[in-house]
Amino acid sequence: MPVVPKHPNETFVISFDFDGDLNDTETIVLASSSATSVDKAGDPANIVATGTLGLSGSTLLLVLTGGEYEYSPYKISLLAVTDAGNTYEHDIFVTVE
Repeated sequence: MPVVPKHPNETFVISFDFDGDLNDTETIVLASSSATSVDKAGDPANIVATGTLGLSGSTLLLVLTGGEYEYSPYKISLLAVTDAGNTYEHDIFVTVE
């Protein structure tokens, strides 16, 4: 799983390409995201997505901002549902430094 370092004041895009998961004719029709604190020391509400979860082909794009706890890891989960009825999920870990 990818680990991304982040400063509390940074705002930036994270992305994940689901192309390796999709069948040749499958497309993403619904996407969602969530953030949880891995060590429970941080409040997941402190690291948030801003704006709308973006979709570009098979890639989900999410703008992150915040995170108040130094060295606190957060798990960002990206969920994709396809027109074939399949559901795929990938996690990206963000560490506030």
